Order: sequence, then structure tokens, then C-alpha cells
Amino acid sequence: MCSSDLWAAFLAARDPSALKLAELLLAKGADPNAETNGTTALHIAVNNIAENAKDASLIENLLRAGANPAGVAAKDPAKLNATPIMLAAWNGKTAAALALARGGGDIESAIRTARNHQHPELAAALETLARTKKKPKAEVKKKRR
Repeated sequence: MCSSDLWAAFLAARDPSALKLAELLLAKGADPNAETNGTTALHIAVNNIAENAKDASLIENLLRAGANPAGVAAKDPAKLNATPIMLAAWNGKTAAALALARGGGDIESAIRTARNHQHPELAAALETLARTKKKPKAEVKKKRR
């Protein structure tokens, strides 16, 4: 994504009606991992999604398009070098944190961050997701003939 694509991510996070614009850009080949000083479309989406949002469609679309849930390293060492899931956990944004956790974000770090920043409900939801991810899939029994 170029800076205008990042702007589309900002708009889509703020206004669900702009989600179509972000989806169109991704469909046309926009780079979901483009960054400016370590800020990616995922960072923008997390920063601009409401804390009580029930829907994280933009984040899910970016992840499906290949966005790295860990973000990219900031080029400026003075900048906060937080991953998108860390930002979500820090700010108590449950829908965003869960979408990023399902998409490959670092769940354990997000759980610690959510606890440290007084978001026990988010930490509990992430712990539940982590437990379900760790469960081995049941083996499918072969039918005997």
C-alpha cells in the first residue's frame, strides 16, 4: 500500500462504508505490508477501530490479503515499535486483538499487555483463544469395512 492506501485503511477503520475502498485497493494489488516509519495498515486499523467495536472486518481483510500480523520494524528507533496486536491489547480493543490473534499475532504477549493495561476481559478472551488453538485436532477415525 502506498500512503494513499494507508489513508484508505484509516478511513475504513473509522467509517465502515469506506471498507469497500480498502477491499478494492487490496483486490487491485495494494501491498498490505507497505509501511511508513513502521506504521502499517494494520496499525492504522487498530488505532482507529472503536474500543467497543464488534467487527474487525478491515483487519481480517488485511490479514487475508497477506498482511503480517507482527507488523514491520520501525525505521525510526524513537518510534514506539509495537506490533498491531500489542496496540490492540494496550488499548483494550477486543475485536481487533482477537482478529489479530486468530491471524497469527503473538497471543501470549497480547495477554500480558492486556493484563498490564487493566483489560482483564480482553486477557481472558485471548486466553480462551490460546487454549483452543493449542488443543490438538481430533483424529478422524477411519471407518472399517
